[in-house]
Amino acid sequence: ILKIDSATALGSTTAGTTVNDGATLQLNHDGLVGDAITINGAGDGGNGAIWSTNNGIAGQGPDITGVITLGSDATIRADTRIDHANEITDGGNGYTLTKTGTGDIVRSSTLSVGNLVIDQGQYLLTGAAAAGSAGQDIEVNSGGEFAFWKNFSVTSTPDLSLNDGSSYSVYSNTNDQTSGINGTMALNGTVTFKNQNHQHTVSSDISGSGILKLQTVVNANGSYTFDGNNTYSSVTEVGTGGATTGKVTLTAGSTSAFSNNSDFQVSANSTLSLAGNSNTIGSLGDFSGAGGVVENDNASAATLTVGDNDNNTTFSGLIRDGAGAGALSLTKIGTGTLILASSSNHGYGGATTIN
Repeated sequence: ILKIDSATALGSTTAGTTVNDGATLQLNHDGLVGDAITINGAGDGGNGAIWSTNNGIAGQGPDITGVITLGSDATIRADTRIDHANEITDGGNGYTLTKTGTGDIVRSSTLSVGNLVIDQGQYLLTGAAAAGSAGQDIEVNSGGEFAFWKNFSVTSTPDLSLNDGSSYSVYSNTNDQTSGINGTMALNGTVTFKNQNHQHTVSSDISGSGILKLQTVVNANGSYTFDGNNTYSSVTEVGTGGATTGKVTLTAGSTSAFSNNSDFQVSANSTLSLAGNSNTIGSLGDFSGAGGVVENDNASAATLTVGDNDNNTTFSGLIRDGAGAGALSLTKIGTGTLILASSSNHGYGGATTIN
């Protein structure tokens, strides 16, 4: 391990720095690191080829301004935040970059590696290029988080594998940010989507199985629009029902946005909106014993078809047309029983059909 306690400890940045397999460059300060750094392997004792520590300054870490090149599969461990505004590249060799440690890695510039594995902590994008080139493979493991900061969209069609206990998040400290992503997402267990002040469009096709938790953070607003071809199974939790957290609007941006294999549970302070797009879902139910709102909220009429997975459910929320002149129709299919248990009158003007 070579431990660096100041920004100038590596000397001139002209020649760059190489970290060989089994070695670690420990950045134990919160200043600039201007060197181009070539990294190899998982580091000494698995501590990473680059390892950021905080020198007693909680939450702070180095700002790396040089290019990071992978000479082989390599690990970066962030025990404290790392800011990096330059390229990470493997020279076209298809190497894997693994992020460990509970600190953030904050990036705005190009990612050109074979695979990105977020094993722990947050990989935070402040620019779309940091999500990689076309078809970038990104795997997020338990305790890992793939996140956006503020207002941009990723259009490079990344392939995300979201494993059990992982998070996919969009954040901003100002209201009404617009962001989005396309490509593919595979759910492999319980995955949490977190939203802070974003109108976030997921055009990625979502497959796999697990529990998809759609949430907002404390005292924030947030909405999601799904407009991919989504086939994932198990449960979609729309909000958490909390007074200051969990208020979510999920909107259909296409007729295949809501997976017909999924149980949709709409919490008391959240909304499921068709927006003029007819959709079929596995089932409709409450979240934690209370239901929210299902509406069309569009000038064009739309039909919600419920029951494709034959489950028995109870929905105690409201079903209504919403804003706009388009009526909502409700069609019940399958062998399961849907109990509509609202104590208020439903306000939808379309037909009710039981097949």
